[in-house]
Amino acid sequence: MDDGGGAMISWTVLSLLHALNIRARRAIRCVLWSCEEFGGIGGKQYFDAHKSEVSSMSIVMESDYGVFHPYGLRFLGSTEAQQIIQSISKQLSSINATQALLGNDGTDIAPWMEHGIPGASLLNNNWDYFAYHHSRGDTMNVLNSTDVDLAAAVWAVYAYSIADLDHLLPR
Repeated sequence: MDDGGGAMISWTVLSLLHALNIRARRAIRCVLWSCEEFGGIGGKQYFDAHKSEVSSMSIVMESDYGVFHPYGLRFLGSTEAQQIIQSISKQLSSINATQALLGNDGTDIAPWMEHGIPGASLLNNNWDYFAYHHSRGDTMNVLNSTDVDLAAAVWAVYAYSIADLDHLLPR
C-alpha cells in the first residue's frame, strides 16, 4: 500500500496514454522514488541530477498517502495555476472527484516546489491509512481495485491535461 499504490497509479497513466496512442504536448514522466523514509534521499538525488530542468517543468505530483477512493487533488501553486486546476477538475465530475484543495503532501517533490514548480498530491479517503502504514498490513491487497482505477483516472486526467496545455502552469 505505502508507495505501491502511488507507484501503480503513476505507471498506469503512462500505460493508458500509450495504449490509447495519446500524446501530450509535453512529456509526462513517471519517477519512482526510493529512500523517502530515510531522509528523502531518492527524491533529493533525483532533484540534484535534474535541477537544470526546473524551467521546463509544469508540475510535480506525488501520491504517498494511500490510494483510496479519490476526491480530487491537493494543489499548491499560484492563483492563476489554481484556476487552471479548478477548470481541469470539472472533467472528473462523473466520478465525483472534483475537489481541488489548497495544500500539498509531498516529501519527495518538496525540492522542486522550493524552486517554484507547482505541486500536487492525491486527495483521497485515506482516513484509515495509518492503520496499515508500515505494519504487516501494509500490502496492496488492502486497496480496493475500483478505488485504484478511479485514482488512476484522476491522476491521468491531471497529468495529461497539464502536459497538453500550450503553456506551463503559471508560477
